[in-house]
Amino acid sequence: MVSLRSFALLHGALQATVLAAPTKQVIPGKYVVTLKGGISARDVHKSSLDSRSVKGVEKTFHIKDFNAYAGEFDEETLELIRKDQIWTLFDAPAAHAEDKRALVTQEDAIWGLASISHRTNGSSQYIYDDSAGAGTYAYVIDSGVRVSHDEFGGRASMGYVALPGVDDADNVGHGTHVAGTVAGASVGVAKRANVIGIKVFDSSVSTSMTDVLDAFNWAVDDIVSNDRQDKAVIVMSLGGGVSSTFNNAVNSAFKAGVLSIVSAGNTNEDAGSYSPASAVDAITVGATDSAWNRASFSNYGSVLDIFAPGAAIRSAYYTSDDAYLTDSGTSMACPHVAGVALYLKALEGGDAVAITDRILELATPDAIKDTKGSPNLHLYNGNGA
Repeated sequence: MVSLRSFALLHGALQATVLAAPTKQVIPGKYVVTLKGGISARDVHKSSLDSRSVKGVEKTFHIKDFNAYAGEFDEETLELIRKDQIWTLFDAPAAHAEDKRALVTQEDAIWGLASISHRTNGSSQYIYDDSAGAGTYAYVIDSGVRVSHDEFGGRASMGYVALPGVDDADNVGHGTHVAGTVAGASVGVAKRANVIGIKVFDSSVSTSMTDVLDAFNWAVDDIVSNDRQDKAVIVMSLGGGVSSTFNNAVNSAFKAGVLSIVSAGNTNEDAGSYSPASAVDAITVGATDSAWNRASFSNYGSVLDIFAPGAAIRSAYYTSDDAYLTDSGTSMACPHVAGVALYLKALEGGDAVAITDRILELATPDAIKDTKGSPNLHLYNGNGA
């Protein structure tokens, strides 16, 4: 058990093992004139204006009690229509062929990726839109990130080091693993998202709440100053004892439009005893295994929002640019949700509230065994089967 002032990385023992929305446009000079509701045929015949007397009519429409005509009218005619009591004038909308979304299927994907694009477990395909989180940012508060790793392809950079006298290298590997799951080219959810590493752990896997708050404050400031509230999330696969101070910081950031996604913890107990897992406005993530059981180590409870893959997850590692590690923990589940958040921000747009609601709306319900009173929701990106 960590102390109230200590925060720890939440992972297992490290082992070397749709259619687009139509555009609202009008055609200049073209109009549709419709009969107002509740008007009788007698009223039409009495009107000084009907389709036979209007210059410029190109089409007439009659479907039961729907009557209308369309055309290109001069100003004199338009004025007559506007003054008439039984007809309503509308600009004619332009019709567009709706753009089809380009879905990509990654064959032989790691189980965690395949799992979040299907409603049932067991698939080996990861299906996603090719927007893939482009133009979004994951602020990973962790041990740093090996930014040169092949998985990131130049999309990762270090932003801040909260520890005095420490370089920005990832000397533990945890942060690189988390970042790889968020945005790695082959092992990541949002394959075109950017990663900004923020270092709060070095050779030790514990740090102080002061350093975590410093890192969190920097991340929020950077997001807000760069107007990235709708393009970024903060990823925290870490935790310690309950801290109202830290929870308040997370909740305040949410009110400023900054969404935090956090791990539930690995002690197989109620996550309400930990921060930032117990922050009301964070998305708190528990872990499942490949059979969609709650992972035996995963914390649980009413403060959880959702479950995601967190057992035996393969991702990037810090020892070389082509190194990988398979690891387990709610630390591995958290970045799956962060990746989907960025994916949805790029694909659909939305602020912190909208993205939170959308993730919970899309999630697969009642599919996880042994949730121990947690919401029974499994992460889903909306694009699979």
